Amino acid sequence: MKMKKNISHKASHNKWTGFMHTLLSLLCMIVATTATGGCEEDNPKPEIELPKDMTLPEHMTLNARDSLMMAKIYDVIGPWYLFGWDLHDPRTWIGMEVAFDFDANELRIVAINVPDGDFRGIMPKEIGYLDELRKIVIKGGTLHGPIPESIGRLKKLETLKLGDNELNGEIPSSIGKLANLKNLEIVNCHVSGPIPETIGDLKNLEMLRIQGTDISGEVPKSMGKLRFCRIDLSYNKLSGTCLLEIASNRNGANLAYNNIEDLPLEVWSDDNPMRVPYLVGNRISTKIPKWVTTPKKWAQDSCMIGSQQEGYGYVLE
Repeated sequence: MKMKKNISHKASHNKWTGFMHTLLSLLCMIVATTATGGCEEDNPKPEIELPKDMTLPEHMTLNARDSLMMAKIYDVIGPWYLFGWDLHDPRTWIGMEVAFDFDANELRIVAINVPDGDFRGIMPKEIGYLDELRKIVIKGGTLHGPIPESIGRLKKLETLKLGDNELNGEIPSSIGKLANLKNLEIVNCHVSGPIPETIGDLKNLEMLRIQGTDISGEVPKSMGKLRFCRIDLSYNKLSGTCLLEIASNRNGANLAYNNIEDLPLEVWSDDNPMRVPYLVGNRISTKIPKWVTTPKKWAQDSCMIGSQQEGYGYVLE
């Protein structure tokens, strides 16, 4: 059974073909190798169809370091599905996506995408040495231990999603070095300690979601620099004052169900363009002066600080 893969002519003028949808192609290749009974003659390798003016080497190989690092990672936290890998055959590496580097004449791993795996063990530092990674999605299982400091080496990373497991320890400050990161998600795990100040260095961040963790302390002032980022910090253990820097976020911020105790009154002025963060389920016990309840903003947004934890709640003067 032959399967064909088209690569656009435009891609041939770049160093990379871009994301080659290899997760899908790997799945298809495995079907090709199993559905025909495994006989070499009846089981030809999938062919790649190229434009006439574009060629690929006859035997594409995976970058040696990528191969070694990925084998180590799999040995520590895999297998993440019922069926395992053949470490000698990257076509069986379910969850990996690769792209072809024309300059180096080899394949590089550009994504680890396993949103519902059965991971185990401690997240290995070797993940930070897959230096062409654009995407990491590792969710599920009993994966534990801290997020490795080496994660900050992945300068090309755009998406980092971790959670639904037993990850713990603090978020490494090196995460602020991920200059191209657009989507950061750490959810439903035991990550703890403060949010690092370096989070504000993620200038390209579009979505920040840290939810259902043991994160504590105050929201760092540096997050005020993420003005156009969607922020969801709900269901954690954050405390202290909700800073005005957070209220300056253009998309609003979700800080519901934490232990936050105060919100500066300035945010309620109709002349203030800041948005009231969503603070339901916290410990706000502020006395609200009459002038706050007069502007239109109070009528529109007082629900944002509505029901607080039992024994807490604002009081109207």
